[in-house]
Amino acid sequence: MKLAPGGQSQAYQVRCRVKASMTSGPLFDSFKENIKQRGMDVRAVWVLEPLEVLVQIGPNAGQKIA
Repeated sequence: MKLAPGGQSQAYQVRCRVKASMTSGPLFDSFKENIKQRGMDVRAVWVLEPLEVLVQIGPNAGQKIA
């Protein structure tokens, strides 16, 4: 959740489809190195395809916006 200009909260739900789960390869290695620099570890990288975006706060909660 983040604040919009004027201090109003915003939150969104992104519904996705799993395209792949990777445990090796260039994308995995790059992501793992980036996360390692932040003191964390990675066992897999999930590649997701966004299907829709829904508003989660306010009078339009539940409305599809993308």
